[in-house]
Amino acid sequence: MLVATHELDVNSGSEQVYCGMDTCVTHEVFDELIIKRKEAEPAYSLELALQGPVLEMMLRGWRINPAARELGIQATKIELERLDYIIQTLANAVWDKGLNPGSGPQLKELFYERLAITPIASYVKGEKKFQMNRDVLEQIEDYFQARPIVNAILAHRDLDKTLQVLETEVDNDWRMRTSYNIGGTKAARFSSSKSPTGSGTNLQNISEGLRHIFIADPGYRLYGVDAEQSDSRMIGFMCGVLFDDWRYL
Repeated sequence: MLVATHELDVNSGSEQVYCGMDTCVTHEVFDELIIKRKEAEPAYSLELALQGPVLEMMLRGWRINPAARELGIQATKIELERLDYIIQTLANAVWDKGLNPGSGPQLKELFYERLAITPIASYVKGEKKFQMNRDVLEQIEDYFQARPIVNAILAHRDLDKTLQVLETEVDNDWRMRTSYNIGGTKAARFSSSKSPTGSGTNLQNISEGLRHIFIADPGYRLYGVDAEQSDSRMIGFMCGVLFDDWRYL
């Protein structure tokens, strides 16, 4: 591909050469864009057709049951207090002080220094890190001396996320809205985040225990449809068709 450069001497009349090179580059880029668009045409057409329905989904939002939401908030707070009591009791037994279950430095000191667990490293973009995320805590859980407090910490974190969803800002009409991104993932699925007004949240991450706060509009029903074990069943079907072996299916 020709590359335009700014090193040409404009006082010598070479600006015509510079402009010509720019024109060639633009033409070549245009040809590439046309080719790519033809390759992506099915996906582009689908995303274009989805704009209307998705906008309707964003405007409509999900109806919330205020009573169920408030009961969920209170029950979750009570359970969080119970788990926090367990965590603090166990922590005081180990090092005579409390513990913030969300503090990475405190957790590393507790597990790696006080409980003598071998530090677990993970690599983030090629950089070695000692994190305290769920994957690492589940590995630490294999050590019997850490298992009780790890279980309590993981449960506390899950409930804390639940509380955040329950306390998510709801619009004045008691509907929770979200912003859908049609082309938001490489797998051609939607992604979602807060609504344009700042309310709502990612509504594609709602756990089963929270779905009861979402209710259908009058005259409608809500359904949860899932192709359960679809990949596994497809492999079983292929084994049966290709090798006449239906045991896996």
